[in-house]
Amino acid sequence: MRIIYLSRSLLPSKAANSVQVMKMCQALAQQGHELHLVAARYTPMPLDSLFDYYGVSNRFKITLLKGRTDKVHGLFFYLLRFYFFLKKTAIPDLIFSRDLFTLTLATFFYNVPFYFEAHKPPTSFIHFCLTRRLMRNRNLKKLIVITNALQEEYRRLFPELPEEKIMVAPDGSDIPDSDGVEDTVLPNSRPTIGYVGSLYPGRGLEIILELAKRLPQYDFLVVGGSEKDVERWRNSCISQENLCFTGHVPPGELARYYRKIDIVLAPYQEKVAIPGGGDTARWMSPLKIFEYMAYGKPIIASDLPALKEILIHGHNALLCPPGRLDEWTRAVQLLAGDQNLRDRLAAAAFSCLQEKYTWEKRAAQILEGL
Repeated sequence: MRIIYLSRSLLPSKAANSVQVMKMCQALAQQGHELHLVAARYTPMPLDSLFDYYGVSNRFKITLLKGRTDKVHGLFFYLLRFYFFLKKTAIPDLIFSRDLFTLTLATFFYNVPFYFEAHKPPTSFIHFCLTRRLMRNRNLKKLIVITNALQEEYRRLFPELPEEKIMVAPDGSDIPDSDGVEDTVLPNSRPTIGYVGSLYPGRGLEIILELAKRLPQYDFLVVGGSEKDVERWRNSCISQENLCFTGHVPPGELARYYRKIDIVLAPYQEKVAIPGGGDTARWMSPLKIFEYMAYGKPIIASDLPALKEILIHGHNALLCPPGRLDEWTRAVQLLAGDQNLRDRLAAAAFSCLQEKYTWEKRAAQILEGL
């Protein structure tokens, strides 16, 4: 089956959405389908380098359209380029899209089934109108959402959408090569507490900084973030010798950093910012959670409803209220001092990931019945 995957994610970029897009395209290709990704170009990069950057092994066709679409004029010219792409491209068997605008345009050209994947509710009147049009289109196979909370919101906003046409499919992770997964036995040196991800507001960097101050006997490693964000956080803790920032690391190179980490943190706050603005705390399905699980690391995460759809306190993670620093401190000390607990939580998390949340299983579940 020939599938066109539509996204306005910038490739390559530091954004998690670009990782999700590349990994899902890989998973769809692994199902034996002919996959053609259409996305936005940020800086020119040879395709082989692009696959390596994201750690994607399966090769598939990629078309990158020039344009920054975060402004109205940029979106207009991007859609104009997409229009000419549609005119010269053979009709696919299926469209899979994470983008509302290009999918809407494609439905005027192609009378084929389509999937629409949403990671948040409509955020404006035009978004709502376009989404409602797609929900009423007879070619809609499924609306894919990433959490149960988001499913409930779409059902509230679009009560006309048949129940069988909406599916909850949380994000996922690849299982790393065996040399990328390590036991959770702490080395003889000081234990390392790690965080991997962006440094946007709401990610809980304040918690990590305070933990580093309270627990000088441990090392803290923060992997990720733009140069601007890293500089800002470094300047706020310039005298903190047990805290290290790496800056952005390409997704395909993360394994060597996970090898250095003994315990991983996901201290999300009650409001979580995303690129372009907005709050995703109610709907999020963070890639880092699944990545932590895949690398077999014991997790301490925030006790938030969206995370509790995946993580169970005392089973595959320890969960702490976002703002209670004393509880985070105790959780770190408990895990650092209890190897059996670390091993049990990490093993349960990895088993859960392997059973339910790999990208390949996600793609198979979504396309089941086609």
